[in-house]
Amino acid sequence: MGSMKILKAGMFSTIQDRGRFGHQAKGISVSGAMDQISFKLANILVGNDENMTCIEMTIKGDKILFESDSLIALTGSDMDFKINGCRVNINRTLFVNRGDVLESSFSTTNKLAYMSVRGGLVVDNIMGSSSTFLRAAIGGHEGRKLMDGDLLSYPQLEVSMSKTPEVSLEIIDMIYSPRKIRFSYGNEKDRFTEKGVDTFLNSIYTIQNDSDRMGYRFSGDAVEHATDGDIISGGINFGSIQIPGNGQPIVMMADRQTTGGYTKIGQVIQADLPLLSQKKPQETVEFEAVTVDHAIAAWKKVNSTIKEWKNSLDYGYYKINEVRRFNLGFNNKSFNVKVVEV
Repeated sequence: MGSMKILKAGMFSTIQDRGRFGHQAKGISVSGAMDQISFKLANILVGNDENMTCIEMTIKGDKILFESDSLIALTGSDMDFKINGCRVNINRTLFVNRGDVLESSFSTTNKLAYMSVRGGLVVDNIMGSSSTFLRAAIGGHEGRKLMDGDLLSYPQLEVSMSKTPEVSLEIIDMIYSPRKIRFSYGNEKDRFTEKGVDTFLNSIYTIQNDSDRMGYRFSGDAVEHATDGDIISGGINFGSIQIPGNGQPIVMMADRQTTGGYTKIGQVIQADLPLLSQKKPQETVEFEAVTVDHAIAAWKKVNSTIKEWKNSLDYGYYKINEVRRFNLGFNNKSFNVKVVEV
């Protein structure tokens, strides 16, 4: 079994997979990766199943010592990642050797980065998922965020690659190009006045500092209700746009509660949830209404583009039979050499 050690924990890093489905009726949140596309791309780059566990890093990543060889990938936010002090690019496969150290700075673009490792991280599966849900202290590593000294395991590297796949720019542009956040109206639209709907469509909203994995809170022009913002509690989805009595929108995110009692003006379309998830506090957002057919078509396009890219990849797999390491001296310099028998 391979392993990595968290030398210095990032600002807020957790272990996530796609999520914990089928338990909302019992009050168990879905959780899972906030940016489901970056999460998926990270796994594809190292040849994993798309639902394998990754580390989700927020604003600033972790300093990690790899105690075993592996393949990794970094996607999402560029946090100026370095391996042994040398800058590395995100959105491509990376080789790490025993003793390598990965570290980063604060994110320069976007908010969330994902690190996959070949074979996935070995953590407990709770109710069909390994995702960390902090409010219930389940999943991930001891049900909490990563901390200094944590030791994480992953499968020993038995198959490596001779190629280093990269994510196509077409995918990055499609998902993360600046635009309004698209949403579709729900069946509670009539609980808002015509003026309220118009306000929502033509205002600029700022993400508040108390936003988190449960929900993004916004401030801006108040959205007017026809009566008030309270309803009988109903189901909540990833991307549900609640408008409480104060008229300030809240978009429900990965760690959302299972039900909510505020009126919902609509639902952020699935194709735009990664873009919204990547926005930091104090960034501004505008919303644009689209039809359900438009939402479905946009999601189909995202998935078909990723599938086409994935099917085009050549990993150049080869089986590792034996690894030998040597310390060589030359011109008063010492070199660590790894020889792989394939």
